[in-house]
Amino acid sequence: MTALQTADQSAFWQGLVSSPASRIPHQTLAAAGWSVLPDAEAANLLTDRYSRTTRNPDRQAVLGLWKAASITTPAARVELIQRILIPMLEVGQGAADSALAYLPQLMDSVPRGVRTELRTAVAGASKRWQRLEQRGTTALKAVGYSTERTGLLRRERISRSNDD
Repeated sequence: MTALQTADQSAFWQGLVSSPASRIPHQTLAAAGWSVLPDAEAANLLTDRYSRTTRNPDRQAVLGLWKAASITTPAARVELIQRILIPMLEVGQGAADSALAYLPQLMDSVPRGVRTELRTAVAGASKRWQRLEQRGTTALKAVGYSTERTGLLRRERISRSNDD
């Protein structure tokens, strides 16, 4: 697969992963070279597929593809956070729950430029769906956000010192 030009690789993967309903085993993705596709191309394919999803299982499949792609470049990660992760935190409780569960699996740290936006989206989801509050804090801590204790009960929350 790496012998093909980027455009040819992209066309191959477009045909394979473009449908929101398609499910490809991770072993197949690895064997076909999904993780060696340039990050920008993988991000484009993932955001295109996400834009056509309407159900939570399809959204989870996009997150699974993102995880399998092993995207590391900051620009591609910023695009994916803004166009997939943050919208999932706003769409509904099930989607937000999936986004928070996958977040630590998708990256070790959040790139500069979206740290405030992601913290705000997680806080918003936590306010709308109370049961996600602890999961949101745990997910953000796992990707490098620091916490602080506030209030009379000394509740833990994500510190604003993480913002960019």
